[in-house]
Amino acid sequence: MVQACISRDGQTITVATSRGSVAELSRVDRPEEVFGELALDLTPPVFFFNRLKARVEREGEATKLMEELVDLLDREGFTVVNGVNAYGSMSQKDLKKFYEKYGFVEVAEDTMIRRPKEQL
Repeated sequence: MVQACISRDGQTITVATSRGSVAELSRVDRPEEVFGELALDLTPPVFFFNRLKARVEREGEATKLMEELVDLLDREGFTVVNGVNAYGSMSQKDLKKFYEKYGFVEVAEDTMIRRPKEQL
C-alpha cells in the first residue's frame, strides 16, 4: 500500500509504502535564491526532491513511490527540482534513467526538473 500526503502548511510532500520506503519533497518559497538562473524557467509552486529511499531494492518499492508521487504532482500542478545523487547499488547514470521514466529532464549536470503534465 502506498500513501501520499501534503502537509497542512503545504511545505512538505511525503509518499510512503507500508514497507517503510519513503519519498520526501520540500517546497521552495524563493526558487531564484536557491537555484539562481535555473529558477527563471520554473513555474511555481516549486518543490525540491529531498530523498527517495526504498527499504528493499529491486522489488518495485521505488517504482510504487514514484508512480504515486507523479500522480500527485500532476494533479496538484507542482514542479520539482531534483539534485541527482546516486547511492546504494544504483549508478548515477542508472538513477538519471530511472527519473527520466517519470518525466524528469536533465537541465544542468546532475540536476533534473519535472514539470506537471497538462491536465485534460
